[in-house]
Amino acid sequence: MSQSQTILLVDDQQMVLEPMQEALSMSGYHVLAASGGQEGVELFSAHSNAIDLVIADIKMPVKSGADVAREIRKVNADIPVLFITSQDQYESLKAIGEFSNYYLLHKPFSLECLLGCISSVVPKNTGEH
Repeated sequence: MSQSQTILLVDDQQMVLEPMQEALSMSGYHVLAASGGQEGVELFSAHSNAIDLVIADIKMPVKSGADVAREIRKVNADIPVLFITSQDQYESLKAIGEFSNYYLLHKPFSLECLLGCISSVVPKNTGEH
């Protein structure tokens, strides 16, 4: 990858956040990691022009992934969001509500599955930063 894409990764569980951050970094992505919804919104606000994709856990205390998506979409309505969850599909869709340009990935998933999903959502080497 000649130009690294930037992913904002938001998950309140360190045992999920840290390995995902490391795996994505080793796969050539620049990763901004937030350990909660509010931190995710703040990181997005500070780096909104550089972020290509947001990956957020749906179920987090205080500010859910859907809440994060709603707030960041006020800044960039077109940013793609990949929700990750261990909830069943009905509960996940209920939590997400009405969104466009979002994707849903159920835990557990393999790195290959995650990378495949990311590459289908965000074209590589956009160079638009």
